[in-house]
Amino acid sequence: MTLGAFPDARVTVEDQIAEGDKLVSRWTACVTRTGDLVDIPPTGNRIEIMGVTINRFSGARSQRTGTRATTSG
Repeated sequence: MTLGAFPDARVTVEDQIAEGDKLVSRWTACVTRTGDLVDIPPTGNRIEIMGVTINRFSGARSQRTGTRATTSG
């Protein structure tokens, strides 16, 4: 995602669960398309993205990350 196209981008972590070497985060992002995105002019449309990200850690470093997300708006 090009942040310049979505200057009001806001991500809220709704829930997190940690167990063993994994951290699961359920999150929601809200953005308004007010800037150019790959030479496409802004639409002014508000978009909500809901997703789940699973991180696997080794020590203090994230080794693998997987994300699933859906959009509405």
